[in-house]
Amino acid sequence: MKNSINASEVVNIIKEKVETFDNPIKRENIGEVISVTDGITLVYGLEKAKFGEKVSFASGVEGIVLDLDHDTAGIVVLGNDRDVKEGDVVKCSGDVVQVPVGHELLGRVVNALGDPIDDGGEIRAKNKMYIESKAPGIIDRKSVHEPLQTGIKIIDLLIPIGRGQRELIIGDRQIGKTTIAIDTIINQKKINDEVNENQKIYCVYVAIGQKISTVAKVVNKLKESGALEYTTVVVASASDCAPMQFLAPYTGCTIGEFFRDNGMHCLVVYDDLSKHAVAYRQMSLLLRRPPGREAYPGDIFYVHSRLLERAAKMSDEKGQGSLTALPIIETQAGDVSAYVPTNVISITDGQIFLESELFHKGFRPAVNIGLSVSRVGSAAQLKSVKKVAGSIKLSLAQYRELEDFAKFGSDLDATVQLSLNKGKYLIELLKQKQYSPMQIEEQVLLMYIFSNLYGQLNKVQVSNINRFECDLINYFQTVHPGVLKKLSGDMNDDIKDDILGIAISDARDQGDLSENAEYHAARERLSFIEGRIIEVESKLSHAEVIEVKNLSGDTVMFGATVTVSMLGDDNSEIEYVYKIVGGYEADASKQLISTDSPLGSALIGKKVVDDENRENEGDLIVLAEKLEPEHVAFMVRYGTGIVCLAMTKVHMKRLGLSFMEKKNVGENHTAFTTSIDARYGITTGVSAEDRTKTIHVAIDKNRTQDDIITPGHIFPVIAHEGGVEQRAGHTEASVEIAKLVGCNHSAVICELVNDDGSMMRLPQLLEFAEQHNIKLTTIDKLISYVQNLN
Repeated sequence: MKNSINASEVVNIIKEKVETFDNPIKRENIGEVISVTDGITLVYGLEKAKFGEKVSFASGVEGIVLDLDHDTAGIVVLGNDRDVKEGDVVKCSGDVVQVPVGHELLGRVVNALGDPIDDGGEIRAKNKMYIESKAPGIIDRKSVHEPLQTGIKIIDLLIPIGRGQRELIIGDRQIGKTTIAIDTIINQKKINDEVNENQKIYCVYVAIGQKISTVAKVVNKLKESGALEYTTVVVASASDCAPMQFLAPYTGCTIGEFFRDNGMHCLVVYDDLSKHAVAYRQMSLLLRRPPGREAYPGDIFYVHSRLLERAAKMSDEKGQGSLTALPIIETQAGDVSAYVPTNVISITDGQIFLESELFHKGFRPAVNIGLSVSRVGSAAQLKSVKKVAGSIKLSLAQYRELEDFAKFGSDLDATVQLSLNKGKYLIELLKQKQYSPMQIEEQVLLMYIFSNLYGQLNKVQVSNINRFECDLINYFQTVHPGVLKKLSGDMNDDIKDDILGIAISDARDQGDLSENAEYHAARERLSFIEGRIIEVESKLSHAEVIEVKNLSGDTVMFGATVTVSMLGDDNSEIEYVYKIVGGYEADASKQLISTDSPLGSALIGKKVVDDENRENEGDLIVLAEKLEPEHVAFMVRYGTGIVCLAMTKVHMKRLGLSFMEKKNVGENHTAFTTSIDARYGITTGVSAEDRTKTIHVAIDKNRTQDDIITPGHIFPVIAHEGGVEQRAGHTEASVEIAKLVGCNHSAVICELVNDDGSMMRLPQLLEFAEQHNIKLTTIDKLISYVQNLN
């Protein structure tokens, strides 16, 4: 019997096979490389390629479409063009370039594509964003009204910057442009430590076309100052190809936009856009685009404007975030009329112009006030800053006007001479060392003193102005931190009275002025200048100064004693004896404290050893304000593990601490208070990092008892008011050293022990000091030193 074939069954089987056949046709937009020249490839095909689309070559190298023709596309290679060969297949990805964004990038160094190039491992970012995005529209924006403090006096007072502003930094090479930007980033450290998450200012530093060694120095400086923890560094170095240098600022801007769009604040530094323009010019010429002025392509203005327009202060509906831009432009011989500088000047909201002539004269930062301007920043200035800035601008303008005029004649009337002298003092006050930002309340205080007490200030030699400035700030930080805190708001009449009166009632509450050595020691920093009592002294004491005795020459040295006779309220003569802890020596060779000496060293390992009549023990001593976690780790490794914070009663009172025992019956009368930990920003409080944080909080003049908890893992110990002469102990010695070198009157100490747990004595201490290259001195020597001063 023959088998018959059923046609319908065959059809059904074929249909089933066709329907279950899993090999779909994949359409790809591909092309072929025609030529490769200096990072630019010409590709035939790619008919459906989009401008800005990311493509991949056969070798795995990626590129971006930047030029489209009828049958060819110009592609920039994001990597080594040696890996791209003629005839290679090119595939479109269908997507544009994205980079990782978010908090995960903070503290990291990345390239122009957001890939890490440091030793921190892979970045596991939760979010990605397109590097090309539309700038916020008018409705989405809000006017700039919040200040962004740079910590640089001449900028914060005269050329203020607001959050969401675009402020250009322009000038010749090697005159401090990058320094201003880095100082601004560093200045955010203290601000960020005191505010909540939404008020912090995160930073992005974009290095374009710079040497790797230069970028490494910047990264190290940020790390040393603690600023890298809230900063992302984007690097496209001089050794990178032009496309990477072109992309870098857009990547940095995108990273900053994440914070802006999430209701936070970010500062982006583009260092610098001159090299960015050169990279774009190189790409455009290789893409055979027609050159324009200075061989730049016609759209160079749009390249920079679409980048800088993304900086904005967002409206309330959009989260109130902000993105502030500090682009940097390098000029040639001060020529601001060149093509790129004029473009960026017209795009930004103002410029900070640095001048080579001022730089070489020693005026640093070398900001030319006449050519610098901030078009919107004044709306963001604090009220207290506005009140002092007006008089500063007037004094500076008068000085600039009369400076050239005075060169033509020697006989000047008193008014002209006063304006010239006042201008010289102002110029000195506006000078500032790099990487030394100053808090805004300290700037206001300094300029208010200048404006209202110039008659007394001019008794200081111009060369000693910087030392006076340090002493004045230290005085207010030590005795009246509350006045400084108020200056961060409005300056009302009460605050003015506090500054001029220096709150003498506070001292009266503490007892007899003549017995309050702590108060007097700090007050003399303001009241005695070059051996003279300034007129404000009578206001401070509500008494008339009759006579000043025991002054030799024109200079009061450290440790000098001055006797002052005053007429009291009841017309009786009162005599006070002051011990000067601040002096102003014009001759630098006569300075008593050397930073290389045991007393002047502020590094880890300074030790003071008891004399043999006491315990003959040794302590590691580190100035509290210089303390780092590695210092604490060193102490714990070689010491008892009990880390003590030696400080004065001023610190104790500010923190609301009480002594561990009301009646100290210990043999050495060591004045311990209750132990402490920082209330915020630590975990268990035991680690070196946590202990360092606690100590920094404790010595911060703006912190109070609300910022600490007890008990904890740091042991404050209070120095005797009479100093090392009254009690020859490590506590007094460490605080004395801190005073002598002009630092915060506090130090961290820890007793050294041998491997078997016994105390190190002098022979072991000598060996230990040599082994670890640490300076060693004795309390005996310190006492002799102090007595010689007195």
